[in-house]
Amino acid sequence: KILCMTKTMLAALTFVGGFLLLSPTHAGPLSTAVCSGNLTVLNSTCIEHGTFDSVHVDTFEACCSTCAQNSKCLFFTFNTGDSLSCRLKSGQFIDGNSNPNCTSGSKIPTPPPPAPPQPAPPIPPPAPPNPNAPRPHIVFVLADDLGFYDTAVYNPNSPTPTLAKLSNEGVRLDHHYVFRYCSPTRRSFLSGRFPNHITSVQPDGGNMCSDFLPLAFEILPEKLASVGYHCHFVGKGHLGYQTTDHLPINRGFLSHVGYLGGSQTYYHGLDSGSQAKDPQYDMWHDHHPGTDVVDEIYYSTNFYTTTAVDIINSMGANASAAATNRLFMYLAYQNVHSPYDSPPPWECHPYPRMWNDVYGNMLQMLDSGVHNVTEALQTAGMWDNTLLVFSADNGGVGAQGNNHPLRGHKHDPWEGGIRSTAFLAGGFVPLSIRGKPSGPKLVHVADWYATFSTLAGVDPRNDVWMTGAVRAIDGVDVWPLLTGANATPPRALTPVTETAMIEIVSNETWWKLITLAGQSNYYTENNTQVPGTDPCLQARQPDPAEPGRTDPIVNGLCPVCNSTHPCVYDLLRDPTETANVASAHPDVVARLQPLLEQSAQYYITGHLDPAVLAANYTQFPSGIWKNFQGPCYARKNETTEN
Repeated sequence: KILCMTKTMLAALTFVGGFLLLSPTHAGPLSTAVCSGNLTVLNSTCIEHGTFDSVHVDTFEACCSTCAQNSKCLFFTFNTGDSLSCRLKSGQFIDGNSNPNCTSGSKIPTPPPPAPPQPAPPIPPPAPPNPNAPRPHIVFVLADDLGFYDTAVYNPNSPTPTLAKLSNEGVRLDHHYVFRYCSPTRRSFLSGRFPNHITSVQPDGGNMCSDFLPLAFEILPEKLASVGYHCHFVGKGHLGYQTTDHLPINRGFLSHVGYLGGSQTYYHGLDSGSQAKDPQYDMWHDHHPGTDVVDEIYYSTNFYTTTAVDIINSMGANASAAATNRLFMYLAYQNVHSPYDSPPPWECHPYPRMWNDVYGNMLQMLDSGVHNVTEALQTAGMWDNTLLVFSADNGGVGAQGNNHPLRGHKHDPWEGGIRSTAFLAGGFVPLSIRGKPSGPKLVHVADWYATFSTLAGVDPRNDVWMTGAVRAIDGVDVWPLLTGANATPPRALTPVTETAMIEIVSNETWWKLITLAGQSNYYTENNTQVPGTDPCLQARQPDPAEPGRTDPIVNGLCPVCNSTHPCVYDLLRDPTETANVASAHPDVVARLQPLLEQSAQYYITGHLDPAVLAANYTQFPSGIWKNFQGPCYARKNETTEN
């Protein structure tokens, strides 16, 4: 049974401090209706999975409602004025009071409100979406382990002419920040949360069976699908899949094909290190292991590109539908992550001006894929209304990735690990800003959640009660900043890793504080690595505690920044981070260090509550997916394809 409220009741409910405050003086009759699926309907406004976060209603007689077999209803408290509360957990009332609309339970006090945050510059509330604004097709292309100097966006010798052309004709994003490695960037993009808040775990291997992109979040495709977008996911996941509800096909995407973990070979969906006599696969297709597609994957870049092009062609085949429907595509290429597999021989070419032929060919395959996708959008008549965003998930790494002229690499809090090659392209980009670099405008990968939501015409807010407080998104709408409609940065402080924060003081001054980092290296244009020259500190402090971290902050034996000897860089004047000015600016350290420590407090557990699992899910028997990766639990009474 699902409780529904009338329009009068909907108009007056307020949401304060994580609780719905209901005024008994306006109590009216409680109407009920049959609602489809697992949606709670409030006067034709569907609130998915019983998440009442941003709904405003004044009154109703019942203090809680049933959300049976719904893992997203993890914890709700409803306060009915001077009466006490009842709680809902795992679809069952576990507490209550004398209110006849609550089931049995014991009387409980109203929980206290969350502790106030530490002082920080406030983020303005999002502007309401304009219902009359044009809505773009949105394509987000994410490259893997791509170095800052790997492509012709910066390196004229790179065999990536398409990326250079799109960047030159669109808007190169000069200060686009991601996390220092893979999964946190991807989960940040889909959730609108800073990686610090959702942990730096890599959810593969022993962490594959996890909730590190919590079901309690309404992720980006769910937002966009709620206003009619056709959402498709092609490529790498690395998100965590404790249950079948965590699969992309069950989280707003109409289709999904790709691998669940963090790394594999480029051929046939085989895990890295897989042996011919005992092949192990990581490939998933919608609701089931990708047994039907692995034979087609003769170099993954081609397979993912073909899949993306087919989706675009399908939308463009119906002219009237293409004019009204909107596409959101998340295209997460494998290139240029290890293993460094050459493309098929007939697609290989010599690139003598690159530092490595295999790597040059891997870059060329990425470029060719983006070319074919953009060409398909043009042929389908969709390009003129498309916003394409290209980014890397982190900096380059190893002997191949080149982050010239920046310091550091993947895994580092230095700019080379977290400042990605990125640009905007497509006909939706205003003519007034095309062909110009963005300049000193900071964009974090979490910001695309709010930006895309607003452009799509949906409220970007997603307030979730979690670990004792209401947790809002961190991302902000950066479209007014990028288009010049508003010159004021929407956020002054951005935590870019667990131990690094950027403060925007003005268009001329950005401070970057680092409280833990190793020496790392610089790069030349031909990818010769040059060690840094900072003095090594006597002792290496431990990394901040987080569950499941697999990638240390300090690589090697030479820490050069720590919490007692922090580093500060005048980032716009010193983008290569060569001059530590902490001693000259103790006020910056004193101001930013406590804010950085506060920002590094994560609030997700990474696993569903055991009671939720017991009430709603059944663990799969060992070996059900045979030699494929897959989720660990199914919803009770769910039919499973394998």
